[in-house]
Amino acid sequence: MTFAEKLNEYMKAFNCSPKRLVALSGVSAATVSRYRAGTREPSARSDIFDGIVNGLLRAAKEAQQTDVSAEQIRAELLAVLRDDSGLYDPGSLLISLDMLITKLHLNSGEIAAFLGMDQSRFFRIRTGQSRPPEIHSFCNQIGRYIFEKLGDDASTDILADILGCTSSELLNEEAVCRRITWLLTGDVFSPRSYAENFLRELDRFDGKDYISAFDESEFSFSNEAEKKFFAAVEHADNKKSAIICTDLYSGSTEDDGTLKSLEHIIAVLVRKGIHIDFVLNSDNPMDEILPGLKALMPVFMSGNISAYYLKGRRDGIYRYRLISLGNAALTCEAVTGHYDTAITRVASSDEEIRFYRMRAEQILSMACPLIEILDDSKSRMSVLASCSKKQGTRIFVLSTPPFFTLNNRLLDKILERNGVGNEEAGRIKQYLHDERVRTLQILRHSRFIINFPEIPRESYSKKPVFLSVSGLFVNREILCTYEEYAEHVRLMRKFEAEHTNFSCVADKNSPFRNIQIFMHSGQWVMLSKNKTPTIHLYINHSKLRQALENILSPYGENV
Repeated sequence: MTFAEKLNEYMKAFNCSPKRLVALSGVSAATVSRYRAGTREPSARSDIFDGIVNGLLRAAKEAQQTDVSAEQIRAELLAVLRDDSGLYDPGSLLISLDMLITKLHLNSGEIAAFLGMDQSRFFRIRTGQSRPPEIHSFCNQIGRYIFEKLGDDASTDILADILGCTSSELLNEEAVCRRITWLLTGDVFSPRSYAENFLRELDRFDGKDYISAFDESEFSFSNEAEKKFFAAVEHADNKKSAIICTDLYSGSTEDDGTLKSLEHIIAVLVRKGIHIDFVLNSDNPMDEILPGLKALMPVFMSGNISAYYLKGRRDGIYRYRLISLGNAALTCEAVTGHYDTAITRVASSDEEIRFYRMRAEQILSMACPLIEILDDSKSRMSVLASCSKKQGTRIFVLSTPPFFTLNNRLLDKILERNGVGNEEAGRIKQYLHDERVRTLQILRHSRFIINFPEIPRESYSKKPVFLSVSGLFVNREILCTYEEYAEHVRLMRKFEAEHTNFSCVADKNSPFRNIQIFMHSGQWVMLSKNKTPTIHLYINHSKLRQALENILSPYGENV
């Protein structure tokens, strides 16, 4: 028997839900879900293990099973704990291994050979399609390979930065192997934090603030080339898009001045209504991609950007940026880590402007969509309808009970009280019908898990619920009274009882108020902003999707 099986056996015997175990043990929901799934196990000497034991003991008392002792629970869990295999966070392994290979410019083929592993097998492990046997042995071998490759100060400094230590602490092989193992198994690094920060920033974002920020934007030019380029931007034709090709976009890899220069250029372009085709190298590690995307948040919220990525690896040494407008072009060249010596220049002739435009368009033609912005209800519905017949668990983290569980009587009452006109009300009713039909089609073959906010009457006035009609791009708030919200919850529970593949989880501490998150496991993630501006970000790029799935998967395990 495994630790996961024994834990689940105890929880079933004590009638203890995952959510209840979280409350009784003080261990996070994500950690409990991983223990139950068997992807992680606690250390026998850890506070977390003690928390699990104490949580199960409290659950036993709640179930009035007084013959169970803490010593018995502890002994039975210790008997099935493994010492060396299976003790890791798959999300950390996936993201951290990619980070090491990318930032240290390692050769995957060489690593596979060093491990005595077929190259295709190593590729499957690196992409999350397969798991390594003997995880600690695997990590230790990676550490040995990296230690042998540490041949200069630059690579040692980069590794020290990744591992959060000093270069002097990496002078012996044992120390490197130990820290690499901690990194890859998730003991000292949480890739979830990058995705969580991105989602929380999206949830906090306010369209009024971003418009104000653009209007009040102040910037001191670092060189004459930038000053000249901005003068050209003021006269740019907004009928022609700007193309920005860059691997200089993340605050974790470039100095503040270089990043602020890019942000200011983007702000001016958006204020002028110029659409931006933004091409970045998405083979960068997640700790670079997500901070870079967070910096672009205002542009995503404006709907005025198309984001792309280039497949393949960057060399990591030479950095380049090209910004092409119809009437100007700006280039910036630098060596990684030496942005103080970057060279920035503006095209000085029409011939150069045409040349750089051609180059930018060539780069764009080779790029693939990174994040698709769905800016109307038809495109959103088309994307969702296209995968309705595909199997796969759906996990929705909502800021309201799911819209499709409403009935027409309650919907009519809410719309009438909010003064919604007949034409708009008709569109909303048709939307309810379409959403319900699509959901019923999915429930025939796949699980559907909903997380929704549980709001008590006494705090409802501070955290009211609004009807979720962002899929129709209705830019108004349709408020529900507490009684309407409670009735909607009742209807949702009725729907749950009638459909075996449908599950609802109430969350008293939902971290999101202004966004809704939709996930089709292994296929795509959609981030929908409820309040102005209404926007839907559709993501099926594997690396970014996996980072977000790592956040969302525990929601699906708490049922």
